[in-house]
Amino acid sequence: MSAFNPGILAAWGHAGGGPGWGWNMMGGWGGWGGWMGGPFMILIWVLVILAVIYGVRALVRSGRDDRPVPAPPRRSALELLEERYARGELEREQYLAMRRDLGG
Repeated sequence: MSAFNPGILAAWGHAGGGPGWGWNMMGGWGGWGGWMGGPFMILIWVLVILAVIYGVRALVRSGRDDRPVPAPPRRSALELLEERYARGELEREQYLAMRRDLGG
């Protein structure tokens, strides 16, 4: 038996990376489709990253209520005046004068 067996080199590829790697019989470098392996691998990783981002956003949004909060009802000027008087912000004379001005 010879120390050099060309069949082993053909099976393992000239680059020594194992089956499917290195120069192959199709006329190009093997592994992940030859020269297109790099762009396809980048595309796969971009898709994986986008899927993770989409999943995280979906989980974050599921715990949140996106319904609009209704605005508090608008109060009239007379109601606001009465509240200010009740809190003690206005004297009786001021309250009565402002109430007359508002037509109440």
